[in-house]
Amino acid sequence: MTNLTGSAPRSGRLRRRVGVLLRGGILLIVGVVLVALTVNGTLWPNRWFAHRYPVRGIDVSAYQGRIDWPLVARQEVSFAYIKATEGSSYTDARFARNWKSVHETGITAGAYHFLSLDSPAAQQADHLFDTVALRPGDLPIAIDVECYGRYCAHPPPVAKVRKMVRELVVAVAAHYGTAPVLYATAGWNKRYLQAAFPRNPLWIRSILSPPFLTASGRWTLWQWSDREGVHLDGHGTARVDADVFGGDVSEFRRLLG
Repeated sequence: MTNLTGSAPRSGRLRRRVGVLLRGGILLIVGVVLVALTVNGTLWPNRWFAHRYPVRGIDVSAYQGRIDWPLVARQEVSFAYIKATEGSSYTDARFARNWKSVHETGITAGAYHFLSLDSPAAQQADHLFDTVALRPGDLPIAIDVECYGRYCAHPPPVAKVRKMVRELVVAVAAHYGTAPVLYATAGWNKRYLQAAFPRNPLWIRSILSPPFLTASGRWTLWQWSDREGVHLDGHGTARVDADVFGGDVSEFRRLLG
């Protein structure tokens, strides 16, 4: 209803304003709740896509603290990549304990090395070899190729990174008899790895959406979350990096040493 001037009564305008404010407030609350659920890992965009793959795993380092591996084995964890080394001298403080304990479970174990751009590849390889002895049935060594420190804001030259990765790949393959897996974020994979290392299985990090690869081909492992809930020590749920293998169980077994 309108008055003689054709304008809506003041009470009607007030009701509409209140309605708009209420709807806006509800949308804001829903948005805040969704963000909170995503931040703590309860709601994760990739979970539906990742759970289509039957072989699921985690990757851990000393950051996770003490891990009860028999407890982890009772969950949907088929494999675990464990940080071993970084650069030419750093050894993860919990690698030896994690490496021994994971082999006492039914979890398939893998070790990874974080590539440093500040020390020679040959020295990094020697440090890795001194630290990690693979056993039959282990996953191939993984080399983590991602930015750190100043290199995140100022990416290094492509030629430099590829040369270091190639030297490390050759040394690792010769020592262990298996081509190493290369881990990278989508950005670093596109800049440095894609099409340059076709014989190396790709472990891609893509935590906001499923990985979309073109020239780089098919991924082998996908890190789909950095906040998946897993019971690590019997004291509640921890948020860890979660991964899947891009095939079935028989294909996964062919990847093993």
